[in-house]
Amino acid sequence: MGRKSRVSFSEIEDQFIIDNHMSMVNSAIGTQLNRSDGTIASRKKILLNKGRIIEIRNWKPPILASEKEFLTQNYWTLGAKECAKRMNRLYITILNAAKRMGLKQDPELSFNHQDMSHFFDIKDPFVAYFLGYFWADGTIRKDKPRMVFKIKQVDFNDLRSHLMRLGTGWIIRECRNDNPEWSTLNIFELTHKKLYECLRTLDYHIKSGGSADKVLTHLPEHLRHYWWRGYFEGDGCITSLKSGSISFNSGLDQDWTFVHNLGRLLDIEFTVERCVRVDRGGSKARICNWAYMTRLIRYMYAGEQFGLTRKLERCNLYLNSNRIKKSNSTSQYLGVSRGASRRKFTMSISSCGKKIVKYFEDEIEAAKLYDYYATQFYGNRAVLNFS
Repeated sequence: MGRKSRVSFSEIEDQFIIDNHMSMVNSAIGTQLNRSDGTIASRKKILLNKGRIIEIRNWKPPILASEKEFLTQNYWTLGAKECAKRMNRLYITILNAAKRMGLKQDPELSFNHQDMSHFFDIKDPFVAYFLGYFWADGTIRKDKPRMVFKIKQVDFNDLRSHLMRLGTGWIIRECRNDNPEWSTLNIFELTHKKLYECLRTLDYHIKSGGSADKVLTHLPEHLRHYWWRGYFEGDGCITSLKSGSISFNSGLDQDWTFVHNLGRLLDIEFTVERCVRVDRGGSKARICNWAYMTRLIRYMYAGEQFGLTRKLERCNLYLNSNRIKKSNSTSQYLGVSRGASRRKFTMSISSCGKKIVKYFEDEIEAAKLYDYYATQFYGNRAVLNFS
């Protein structure tokens, strides 16, 4: 036998609904009375209007005229989520009401529903690191407010546990690539208008040939070394543990002003090398001095430890290995040498145009004095013979 029609509820049925409307859901009542869920819901509203039911379980009152007026005036600019918050209503209730009223919200609001405030007021070291890595390997679209970041799958696994610190809303997907070294890529992307506009003001749309001065100024000073770590792990490399060379590489004729600024901060001298190809130019900022390289590595990897395992292992291997001396080297210590015509050891160190030279009978004493002056000149950035 089919279910009864929506009309002609008997008094017994009405009383059963009145007695159980707060303890039983509509489907359970409908099963007992052989009625549909919608029929029971409609009957509850009728009994509510008659005053026989005081409250309906999980039922919200209809949209009032004043609320409709508020939606008409503000739905386009505020959107469903903000209107629901201000009206103390469920999001789905406002969404359905707006649909019935034929209201639409500004399409750009859908690009800003994720909270990205941590990119505007940066306090998290990983956000600073990500901005550095994004300067190396990220892109922002010209036709829509979308940020796209590509990373090798093996490197992505190193960062996976930290990515939640960047906020929700990021889409992660895999794609194949013809390049054997990039056979599997992880694409990390987000559509967010406010963050997109923020990155444009920091010159991320021209980063391939520009300087990163704006984004570094945007970061708190104590977090800038995390940005450099991210940038190094994206576009930097240690070419050889034996010859000793760190370089930041670009496929275009990069403006390396920001690298020279770092050099002045750390008392490091970078050499810029440029090449001209048929299809495009290329350039790199490089340092070969062992002390400079050690100072830069210690600067980038200070503080909280995270990043790419392969880059960190190579840096640790370089720092932990003994400095390989040239065949004509006369001392195992940094800043110490022994001339062919002298029996004494020479300690020499220079900084900001000032040079100090001392002579010693003992090699270790010369190395200790070098450490003393290095500490005076470079502070905690000094590369020492004895820790």
